[in-house]
Amino acid sequence: MLLSYDTIRAVSDWFIADHWLWTAWGLAGQALFTGRFVLQWWVSEKLGKSVIPVQFWYFSLFGGIMIFIYSLHVTKLPFILGSVATPLIAWRNLRLIRKHRQELAAKLAAKESGTEILDESVKP
Repeated sequence: MLLSYDTIRAVSDWFIADHWLWTAWGLAGQALFTGRFVLQWWVSEKLGKSVIPVQFWYFSLFGGIMIFIYSLHVTKLPFILGSVATPLIAWRNLRLIRKHRQELAAKLAAKESGTEILDESVKP
């Protein structure tokens, strides 16, 4: 026999931890988190320049939240500390993107109505 029962059991215990749903949750979170870089690479290749699409931040937010929850489950302080900042940073970037888009929309609406905003801090 190539693998002993003890080896198979050890790998199974490591992979499953205490319930397969937690392992699936952690792997899904990691897939989302890693997928953000694949997405960024694909969009950059498609456009021929380095860009960070807004979806990158959604992948970061949801993947980061999932990994954070998983790290709380496994109760390992290095993982908890390592995963707590990512969702916060992603959420903040999404807020900044939303604010910028709202400012651009207001400037465009004002320009179309003939009451252009004189504030030059809002640039397309």
